[in-house]
Amino acid sequence: MKNKSNKLLVLAVLAMISLLSTAVLARGNQNGMGQSDKGCIQGPQKNSRLLCDQNQDGKFRREKNQKRNKAGNGSKMHKGKKGAPKDRMRKHQAEFRSWLEANYPQEYQKIADTKSRADMQAVMRKYMPIFMSEKKGNKDMSELLKKDLVLKEKRNALVKQISTTDDTTAKASLIQELSDVVSQRFDIVVAKKKVRYNNLKKRITELEKEVEKQEAALEKLESNKAAEVKQRLKELVEPEVTLEW
Repeated sequence: MKNKSNKLLVLAVLAMISLLSTAVLARGNQNGMGQSDKGCIQGPQKNSRLLCDQNQDGKFRREKNQKRNKAGNGSKMHKGKKGAPKDRMRKHQAEFRSWLEANYPQEYQKIADTKSRADMQAVMRKYMPIFMSEKKGNKDMSELLKKDLVLKEKRNALVKQISTTDDTTAKASLIQELSDVVSQRFDIVVAKKKVRYNNLKKRITELEKEVEKQEAALEKLESNKAAEVKQRLKELVEPEVTLEW
């Protein structure tokens, strides 16, 4: 009986210990999950979760801002690179149209009455060299180009007449006239080359003067090395004191 009583006592004690352990674990789990006790473990866990969410949100915002900045910079660069040349092209074409209207009104009327891009390009190829020469102030070249343009048109007309004329005498006369035009054009071509040569020679002379000027400046700088070093050293060691009024 005594042994039986001892066994029952031991079992009762073990049962009590088991119940207490279960209660402690249940309370610890409940507090650890941060559901009921807000003063224990819930605070750190909630803060860490909040910090994690804030970090994720901040990363998302940074990535979004970076994409927006890249897109904005890309559009600005796109406008800066392509917008400016287009504006310059429009301005250039407007100047050309004004010049053409003043100097060749019939040709201007042709492109003013049509929206054909091909017609506009043909007129530009024909008259743009003259326009550019006048714009650069090269009067000699612009005058030669004007004369050459007249001779080209006359040449083309003569060639067309010769090809459609069956009269031998008339054709011979046209060929002789064409020969004179070709001869005049040859003189114009040579004259244009002379103008380019003279412009190049003038540019070389200007560059030579600039080279001589730079050489003199370098020699003067090298000869004054001691004075320049002394002056610079004084500026570094003894800065000038300015008086504030």
